[in-house]
Amino acid sequence: MDVPLPSAWLTIGPYMPKPKYPREAMAGRAAVGENERLRRELERISIENRNLARELARLRDAHEDLSESALIWIQMYERQLERANRAQAGSLKAPYERDNGE
Repeated sequence: MDVPLPSAWLTIGPYMPKPKYPREAMAGRAAVGENERLRRELERISIENRNLARELARLRDAHEDLSESALIWIQMYERQLERANRAQAGSLKAPYERDNGE
């Protein structure tokens, strides 16, 4: 019983036809070059991503430190303002009370 062979099998081996254009022959090499270029780009982006992640962690730590520091300064300012307001209120009452007391 004869079984017909697929036409693709006819191009295997030394009987493979020559490409019509040189570009067709170079298509395989171009694809390999493109893959290599994409691999290098992926590696570069991965390195950049790791560096950005480190930088982000450093900036988050700095932000946390600065936020805590700002909170401390605000609390110190509010306390000082309270003292100044109390001192000013005390100095305004003292002369008035003396005038009424005489």
